[in-house]
Amino acid sequence: MNKGREALKHKIFQVWMRTKKDLESALDETAKLLKSGEKHLKVISDKSREKLELMNLKIKRENLCHKLGKAAALTQKSKWAESKKIDKLFQDIKKLDKEIKKFQ
Repeated sequence: MNKGREALKHKIFQVWMRTKKDLESALDETAKLLKSGEKHLKVISDKSREKLELMNLKIKRENLCHKLGKAAALTQKSKWAESKKIDKLFQDIKKLDKEIKKFQ
């Protein structure tokens, strides 16, 4: 009976060693997958942030164009060249256009 127990313990030990090796391998693969996922998530996050910044700049440009249109409508056409407000809006739009081109 003692030999039977020893044989059983030996078999369980052999099975456990194979199982332990498989578990360690699975854990290593999972760790590699998680690191890969982190890198992928960071790339996606950076791209999303850039897209949001680009959208923000485009919305600001649209707002300035709207203000430019209002200023132009309220100013006589002959005085557009002299208007400091219109000139400043043009400069701001040009600056935003340059920033938008950096993202594209």
